[in-house]
Parts: sequence; C-alpha cells; structure tokens
Amino acid sequence: MRKLSEFIASFVQKFSQRNDEHQFISWILLRLIGLGSFMTLAPLTNKILALIGKQGIYPICQLQSELYGRQGIAGVVMHPTLSWIYCSDFVIQLILYTAVVLSFLMFIGFDAGWILFTIWICFLSLSQMSGIFLSEMWDVFLLELIFLSLFIVNWSWRPIFLRKPQSPPYFVSVAFVWIVFKTMLGMGLIKFYPIGELWSSSVAIKLFFKNVISPT
Repeated sequence: MRKLSEFIASFVQKFSQRNDEHQFISWILLRLIGLGSFMTLAPLTNKILALIGKQGIYPICQLQSELYGRQGIAGVVMHPTLSWIYCSDFVIQLILYTAVVLSFLMFIGFDAGWILFTIWICFLSLSQMSGIFLSEMWDVFLLELIFLSLFIVNWSWRPIFLRKPQSPPYFVSVAFVWIVFKTMLGMGLIKFYPIGELWSSSVAIKLFFKNVISPT
C-alpha cells in the first residue's frame, strides 16, 4: 500500500508540474470560446434561412453571384466564405450546424486543433454571408479570439496528462491583450463619434434590437 500511495503521489506531482498556469488558463479560455461560439450561433439554427436563405431577407447566394459578376476573384478574396464553392440553403445550414456542434464539443472538453480550426472557418464563412446580422463588434472580437486560440490549442490526439505544456509565442500573448484593449476602447469611443447622437437618442438601441440575433 505504501508503494502504491507513493506512486500515486509522484504521479500527481508530475502531472501538476506538467500542467502549469499557462495550460490551465488555455483550458479555461478554450471552454469559454466554445461556449461563446455556441451561444452566438445556436440561435441562428431556426432562422438562418429566413435571414440569408434563397427566400430570405439577405439572399446571400444571389448577392454572391452579383458580387462575383462585378468584382470577379477580388470579391472572393475580400469576402472569404465556404459558400463560394457551392451556395444553397443546404450548404448554409450545413456550415451553421457544423459550427454549432463543434462549438458544443469544444465547450465540454474536446480541444483538438482541427475542431477549433473548423469552427473558425465556419464562423468566418457565416460572418461574411450574414452581413449585418453577424457584424457586431463582439462578433468580430469572438472571431479574432478563435483565430488566436489556434496558436494555443492542442494539435495532438494524446490525453492531457501526456502532453508537454508549451507557452504560446510572445506575439500571441501580446495579440490577446491588444484585441481586448481595442475592443473595450472602441466600445467606449464609439459613443463620442458623430454617430454618438444615435446612442443619446436611443436610435442605436432600436437598430440593435432590430438586427441582432437573439434566442427564441
């Protein structure tokens, strides 16, 4: 029994040493990103076609055809989305549901790199397709967070206790601080811009509730 207890104690100590502060914070961050992505995209599941479907308010397939006719390949580069490959109501729903399911998996603990990369690709596609419906500052903020998290997510299939903790590149740490700073600063400064009158007259709030995607 003594040898067994010593083995368990040494294993726990070794595990603790391998899982430093960076690994813990990264784990929490990835769970929050999964939750944020899920809460952002899940409300779209029952209204995505009404918004950007073939018969929707913002028929993206038709608009993409017109954009390509005007700008050609430049339009594809400026508005990257999977729907350029093939656009239909089914493809739109497939992209959305893929992102929703993978976001939930990320939230409950699956943090494989390919999962987060797929979420980012799908989220980027949906943000480009959805126009004003997914273009709020917090949507852009979440998209940037997902991209930066690709540098800290686990790209190995090994269990967590077999991974070697690695600190992210310095530029990634700086980038995380920067996007938080610029988002908070921007949300404050916007109230002092010329369009700040929209806030004081409550017009901005009315436009927000008109366009934002809310759970139903």
